[in-house]
Amino acid sequence: MGVVGSAGSAGIPLREGVLGLMQQCRDDGVPMGIATTTSQSNVEALLLVHLGERSAEWFAVAVCGDEVQRKKPHSEVYLRALQVLGISQHEALAIEDSPAGVAVARSAGIPVMVTRSAYFADATMEGTIAVGLGLYDRRGWQPSLGGRDMGATSVGLADIRFWLGSAAAPTVT
Repeated sequence: MGVVGSAGSAGIPLREGVLGLMQQCRDDGVPMGIATTTSQSNVEALLLVHLGERSAEWFAVAVCGDEVQRKKPHSEVYLRALQVLGISQHEALAIEDSPAGVAVARSAGIPVMVTRSAYFADATMEGTIAVGLGLYDRRGWQPSLGGRDMGATSVGLADIRFWLGSAAAPTVT
């Protein structure tokens, strides 16, 4: 499984729980990539601020808006990231926070989970494997993690694998 997400600008803090999940992916050998329509310079600044000088080592690929001809709503950034990672869309997961991002990931055939943002708190997110308030809290996710306590408070790689394994019928919330 590869994890492909979106990036914002350097002035934006990482959302709570993101770094923990990234560390789990790194420790488990899960390649990570960034697929975004923002510029490469913004992505580099964001990574430098949050991950330091060796930030590029965290990601197998970063496909940015200034590297593609067709931006969202086209799925070129995701398709390019899959190509570089050398995986199929069924071996990847997109983490998004907006209906448009979900639509783009789905048009690339990538399963997608949503961490809600203030901008799209009440938006309908169609065709996702899971939707929740954030990676920092395992409570309130749909579909529910139920009795899968595992002693963790934040969403982790095991939870994502659970949702991927249960994704026969995508969620609409």
